[in-house]
Amino acid sequence: MGDYSRFQWFRSSLDGIKNIGGQWLDILYPPSCLICQTGQLRTICQDCYNQIIEAHAVGCRRCGAFTGKSLCQRCANGNIFNFESAYAFGIYNGALRHAIHRLKYGRRRILGKELGRILAASIADSAPFRSERIQSIIPVPLHSSRLRWRGFNQAELLADVLSVDLGYEVLGALKRARKTPSQVHLRRTERAINVSNAFAVTEPNRVAGKSVLLVDDVLTSLATVNECARVLKLAGADKVFVAALARGV
Repeated sequence: MGDYSRFQWFRSSLDGIKNIGGQWLDILYPPSCLICQTGQLRTICQDCYNQIIEAHAVGCRRCGAFTGKSLCQRCANGNIFNFESAYAFGIYNGALRHAIHRLKYGRRRILGKELGRILAASIADSAPFRSERIQSIIPVPLHSSRLRWRGFNQAELLADVLSVDLGYEVLGALKRARKTPSQVHLRRTERAINVSNAFAVTEPNRVAGKSVLLVDDVLTSLATVNECARVLKLAGADKVFVAALARGV
């Protein structure tokens, strides 16, 4: 093993130890706020929560775009999606963006539980969801290599909380059929091409005829959830709704 390989091995081992140690410390000495690390003794303090702009209150009812109107121009012009509607709790900036980064890149799983509870409460209050008979929740999957690197799928953490709070079953009915490059620096059209045929349904008999809720952490171009919805409907899903913590501006 070369010096660099030894360094990488040592670094990954140390990260794992720190992650385990950090979780034990959180149990023994709970932080005041998992976002700002100050404030009152709760998972997310009121000051941080108050900084979050709730996207669903100012978003397009079809795609969730932050427009200040009930229907954005693209959807009013007949923009077609494979899902029925997309819903996001908040705008992806400020405290909410920081919280999602700490969850995903800081590996603070406890944030997944708290953010999941916030999303569940928001969905329970949403009129469109109250009128729909959703039967199952399906988290957007990570590729196996990304899952090994992170140690968890943030969409699964959210889905597990939604299942408990809203009473829907979680189905692991989707998988990443191939590894795709990061979407971060791609244009809208490039993102759609990047995820084309990247997902597959593993249990079509469990989604056939159902109305399902597809869950992810952040919505941006909607390319990922749109492709997931496409393959779910090809497998027989009746309706696909989308819910996420945040919507990109």
